[in-house]
Amino acid sequence: MQRRRAHTIVQTSKVPEIPGGFLNGADEMAWFTSVHKLVGDEIRQAVYDTQDNDPTTSNLLQTVEDGIDKYQWQVRAFLQATPTNPNTGADFNNGKPVDLESQTPPQLPAAESK
Repeated sequence: MQRRRAHTIVQTSKVPEIPGGFLNGADEMAWFTSVHKLVGDEIRQAVYDTQDNDPTTSNLLQTVEDGIDKYQWQVRAFLQATPTNPNTGADFNNGKPVDLESQTPPQLPAAESK
C-alpha cells in the first residue's frame, strides 16, 4: 500500500524532477527555492479550499504551509539581497547574482500541470 501512495504522489506532483548529473550550488539552491514556492502555493490553495468545509484540515495545512514558507525564506536568504545584506548569491554562482525572479533555473524543466 505504501508503494502505491508514493507512486501516486510522484505521478500527480507538479514538482519537476531534479536533473541528474552535476548541479552547482546556485542552481541547486534556486531549484529548491522554486520547488518550495510551488509546494507552498499548492498548500496555500488547499488551505483556502478547505477552510469553510473542514476547518481542522485547513488549520493543519496552515501549519505545514508555515514550515514550507519558513524553509523557502531561509534558502532565499542566501540568494536575495536585502536592505541590510547585499547578498545576491554570487558566491554560489561564479561571481554572478542568482536570478530568483523566474523561480526556475534555466536548465531545469518548469513544473507542468498534470
